[in-house]
Amino acid sequence: DGVTEAHDPDDNLFCEHRLEAVLCTQAGRGSRELVGGVTEALKGFVGTAPPSDDITMLALRWLDAAAL
Repeated sequence: DGVTEAHDPDDNLFCEHRLEAVLCTQAGRGSRELVGGVTEALKGFVGTAPPSDDITMLALRWLDAAAL
């Protein structure tokens, strides 16, 4: 929540397409690393802009029960 609504100093939104692009670069990483990658990308995008919303992230790892 709040990730795609984050604003940069020019008032542009981070948006879904930026989030998707960041997630694609994080493929194969664990949940902690994925959230860390999104956080770093978001910090770089927002820069010096004041917070526009709170940020909440949750990453889940899907385990195929048939493979267990």
